[in-house]
Amino acid sequence: MKSSTERFKEIVAVFRKYHFPKEVSPIHVRQTLEDLGPTFVKMGQILASREDLIPKEYCKELAKL
Repeated sequence: MKSSTERFKEIVAVFRKYHFPKEVSPIHVRQTLEDLGPTFVKMGQILASREDLIPKEYCKELAKL
């Protein structure tokens, strides 16, 4: 099992990979959530149905999760 510090470093590395927060396109958001793992994918799936919270283009992309 990974320590909290190791997991935090992994999360930061994924954010750097997709240049957050500079490039926050719907595709980058989806790819980031996929790379972060199943918990984040589930959060993305939930957000995909919430057009009242996030723009439609993000919902459409997150629906691919």
